[in-house]
Amino acid sequence: MKPTRYADTMPQRAREYFDHITWQEIWDLNAQKYPDEEALVSTQSRVTWAEAKTWTDRVALGLADLGLNKGDVVGLQIPNIPEALMLRTALRKAGIVGFVAAPGLREWEMEQILPRVEARAIAVLPEFGGRKYLQSMQELRPRLPKLQYIFVVGEDAPEGTISLKQMSQQPIEKRIPASSLAKRWIGRFDVHEVWTTSGTTGMPKILESLNHPYASGT
Repeated sequence: MKPTRYADTMPQRAREYFDHITWQEIWDLNAQKYPDEEALVSTQSRVTWAEAKTWTDRVALGLADLGLNKGDVVGLQIPNIPEALMLRTALRKAGIVGFVAAPGLREWEMEQILPRVEARAIAVLPEFGGRKYLQSMQELRPRLPKLQYIFVVGEDAPEGTISLKQMSQQPIEKRIPASSLAKRWIGRFDVHEVWTTSGTTGMPKILESLNHPYASGT
């Protein structure tokens, strides 16, 4: 199931009130205006806008270099940490639709949902809140033939996985200019992410979100 807008229900008149801007453009604009100011802060790290731009550009270029195409789906099951927000921005820059999986979704739920959204990759924090997300994904992987890559938040990535930290540290822009991403960017009224409901009464249902700060919806 590729994410698709079945109907354009947003009136043209409403569109005229929206700024011509996307989420990733806001991030890049802040990097130009406030490069040394903090963009993201957690108990473990602090990231400036300039650092966030470098991270998102390099990861976006790295994803494209791996062969992930515009419109492909990459999942992420990561708690609310800086890497989660930066990865979602990097996916938008690479033209990749993000599947934002709630940390509470269990292995059997992920096994059902990942094939439905046709995810080609997923990013996880190895362990959080007592749950071993990386181990779960590694166990699921043989049953998910479309899942080609597992990305890991952090530097230590076991064999067969890819470290997002290492990817963000590689100066890939020397080989592939960041400006090449412009043709891949997700537009402001395109579907940029898919989510799920909580699944309290059954299997979680899939929702879609648009790539505009004032037009996000399902």
